[in-house]
Amino acid sequence: MLHTPESSAEDAEWILGQNPLLPREHAATLHLDYCGNDRRDVLPRITVPTLVIGGASSLIPADVAERVAERIPESAVGIFSAAEKGSHLMFWESPELFNAVVSDFIDAGTVT
Repeated sequence: MLHTPESSAEDAEWILGQNPLLPREHAATLHLDYCGNDRRDVLPRITVPTLVIGGASSLIPADVAERVAERIPESAVGIFSAAEKGSHLMFWESPELFNAVVSDFIDAGTVT
């Protein structure tokens, strides 16, 4: 479970309860497609403004987001620090900052 001290037990229970709502055959297909395919060759072909977000406290290391952004032409990357609640669920744990970063990117194409 991706859980931080700031997350409540109620939040964690809700997140875990969402997983079984997806029909099993779709969950399996999604999992196999996501985990079983290397999509790094697609990244350089992305031609739309792209914001890649990572978190210093995520189970997925922040440098993964940086490496993804390096492969996408003219992309921007934003890494949330641990103090900014940069877990894998930063959109949930720090929604004001997350929304501000996304809004700034949409408005100006940059991360501040």
